Amino acid sequence: MTLSHICLGTNDPPRTERFYDALLATLGHSRCAGAEDTQSQAWRGWIVYRGARSEELTLWLCRPFDGQAATAGNGTMVAFRARSWSEVERFHAAALAHGGNHLVTLVNEAMDRLRDAGVVHPERVLGPLLRASLENVLAHGDVALTGPVARGDAGTIARHVAALRAVAPDSVPAYLALARRTADRAIASGRLRPRDAEPLLGVLAPPAVEEVPA
Repeated sequence: MTLSHICLGTNDPPRTERFYDALLATLGHSRCAGAEDTQSQAWRGWIVYRGARSEELTLWLCRPFDGQAATAGNGTMVAFRARSWSEVERFHAAALAHGGNHLVTLVNEAMDRLRDAGVVHPERVLGPLLRASLENVLAHGDVALTGPVARGDAGTIARHVAALRAVAPDSVPAYLALARRTADRAIASGRLRPRDAEPLLGVLAPPAVEEVPA
């Protein structure tokens, strides 16, 4: 996997440009020409950029596309290098599938489990929680992780798994996979220490497969 460029949002382009001019000059990098399209003409970049593509990883500064203030969650962009537009289209389709289609499945699974618990209108229960969670993760990334997995609460997760096995066994593999991925992200982001995660990862480990003698 190769990165093409990194873009940082700024609220004060002239001041930020002076800062990076001085900083990157110590590494031998000077300002590069921008792309020809109108939107990118206001960008300021360093390192090597030629025509419509960067020849090596490039740093860009610009005001956020949405016209709002640059913040930790607005204005930052990381671009991957693709060998063709068909690769870009496949990348885009995969992102939509994981971010959209899978989210629909997850929400429907959650509503089904609430119905199993006797909740008549699960959408009323989930709506506020989902909206708050989505806003938080879009603004803060992994900092938005909360709940028993992020805390390393193996006992609570074990009870969840036991309840699912009794009521909805088909949901158990998806629950375990998502919980393991959540634990991985919590560990990687420093929200869960590996030592504290050990009991949790034991609960989330796939069941051992018994070998049948030939």
